[in-house]
Order: sequence, then C-alpha cells, then structure tokens
Amino acid sequence: MKPAPFSYYRARSVPETVALLAELGDGAKILAGGQSLVPMMNFRLARPSALIDITRIPGLDYPRAGPDGLHIGALTRHRAVELCQRRHGAAAVRRWVMGVPLDGRSGQRGARGRPCGSRSRGADRCPDARGGAG
Repeated sequence: MKPAPFSYYRARSVPETVALLAELGDGAKILAGGQSLVPMMNFRLARPSALIDITRIPGLDYPRAGPDGLHIGALTRHRAVELCQRRHGAAAVRRWVMGVPLDGRSGQRGARGRPCGSRSRGADRCPDARGGAG
C-alpha cells in the first residue's frame, strides 16, 4: 500500500523547523529517521498532512550528560544513547528514554526524534526538542 498524499519539507535549521510546525499545524510530523513513521504511513495508520525532514540539520545528533541532566538531540541514534549510558554510568538512561531494551539490530539505525520532537507521549522527557538545539 502507498501512503496518503502529503507535503514534504526539508528544513535546514531548527528555527526553520519550528516555523514550519507553527505554520503547518497539528497535521505536520517531523521525519527524523522514518524507521517507524514511514511503515505506518504505508499502511495508512498515520496520515500526516505534511512531513518536515530534519535529517540534514547539523548538530542534532548528540547525547550529552551534564550537571543539569541528559540532553539528547532529535537525531540521536539508539546506539549513541547506549554508549553514553556506559560512559557516564547512567543506568536508567535506556529505560527512561526508550522504555524497552534494545535488540542490537534496530538500535543502530533508529533515531529518537519521533517521541522527542513530536507532540506525542514522552515529549516532556526531552527538553532540547521543545526548546531548541541544545
């Protein structure tokens, strides 16, 4: 099956992404990797009116642990979060951010942008996604 028609935008910066979200409204979704959204669109379980592709915005692929907590960029891969957990000794990082253990196969490619960058459950866990790039 093919997805329902939608508009496609490739954002070049975080401010441009925020402006597009404001302009396009609730029907717009952020595309950070597409590992879960695209298959859902193909089966028409998700029907966004617009996709905003953020995959080419530089500087959004980081996990950083600091004195004020963990900051995770919208394009951070599962594997990078797991390595951050090992490096900084944050035992609950994976459970807190991802909710489930990784199986090693999908963890290499999946990005955390969907829950962190969208208006979905879990968005409150990622303040960087709501307030800027870092």
